[in-house]
Amino acid sequence: MSWLKAATWLAGLTATATIDPARCTRRHESGCSVCTAACPKQAIELGDRTATVDSAACVGCGLCVPACPVGAIDGVGPHAAVVADEIALGATVRCDPTRVLGDPGEGRCIDVPCLGVIHPETLAAGAVRAGMATVRTGPCEQCPVGAAEQVTDQIRAAGRIVAAGGSPVRIHHERVEPRATTDAGSAAEAATREPARSRVRRPRRAVSRRGLLGLGVPPADDPRPESASGPQPAPDATPRDLLLAATGGAALPRVSSAPGCTGCEACVKTCPTGALGYAAGSLTFNARECVGCSECVRICPENVLDLQPHGPGPSLTVIAQVPVRTCERCGGQLGPGERESLCHRCGVRQSLVADVWKQLG
Repeated sequence: MSWLKAATWLAGLTATATIDPARCTRRHESGCSVCTAACPKQAIELGDRTATVDSAACVGCGLCVPACPVGAIDGVGPHAAVVADEIALGATVRCDPTRVLGDPGEGRCIDVPCLGVIHPETLAAGAVRAGMATVRTGPCEQCPVGAAEQVTDQIRAAGRIVAAGGSPVRIHHERVEPRATTDAGSAAEAATREPARSRVRRPRRAVSRRGLLGLGVPPADDPRPESASGPQPAPDATPRDLLLAATGGAALPRVSSAPGCTGCEACVKTCPTGALGYAAGSLTFNARECVGCSECVRICPENVLDLQPHGPGPSLTVIAQVPVRTCERCGGQLGPGERESLCHRCGVRQSLVADVWKQLG
């Protein structure tokens, strides 16, 4: 079986992605389209404030899942906690087409539909716990999934996360060239056989559409492998949870503010993860919750916010201090754009009273 045929066969296995409209930032007219850019089959359709999946076109590859900055997509792709656990135990991560063609590499492996489906923070978390990580791919540029660029970007992003956190851990990328088969019989054998070494697979609850591709959530009674890094994260842990559990010095996205914040709270109300907060004149930022979607930067009317993909520092910081002004009549806090001495309500009342006295006079 050729590389092209093997990859085409794997891409034909079906599962369907689902998009949570409550998390998708398009509801705020963000114009975000990263999921459509990541989808190799153009299965995601964008509306004015929505994104929907065409189940007939979706092949369940899972490339859209790590691409979404707010985690609004589910139902396809590998499970982050399982992947990170296996990397921590020394498993090499390889794509399914490489495995189907008979990967000649040695050692423990964990198979995923495509390396592009692994979130960079998941890969970084496993690498930190293990002290290193190895990923193995075939000639991605020949794969009909068309995710060569995503694969490279994900691996490089994981490396930047590790490096920015001050860790000496390395992530090694190995490329495996397909081996030629001599006849139809040997080709079929290469497509169906298991490697001589033990192949690491996820525990299965039951056969399902999602089970055809990727790694699922292990059952509650399934024993998770122990690693040298200590207690295991919860089975439903997010890539961010895994990264924070692996290292306290994780390099997380950072939002900062230049002078000029008015405390309008537009960024706070728009942030999909609650990473920003405002109280008593202080705009706070929680790096643990930030996913780097840049919605706050886009929505800021004063254009004073900035986002860095990775940065050190405490997880909760005050990034802007706004002088608290109160209404001299009712004592309430004045909002952005309100008069220097009166809130909008008291100002309107004062104007009405003035107009009445003027008419009576």
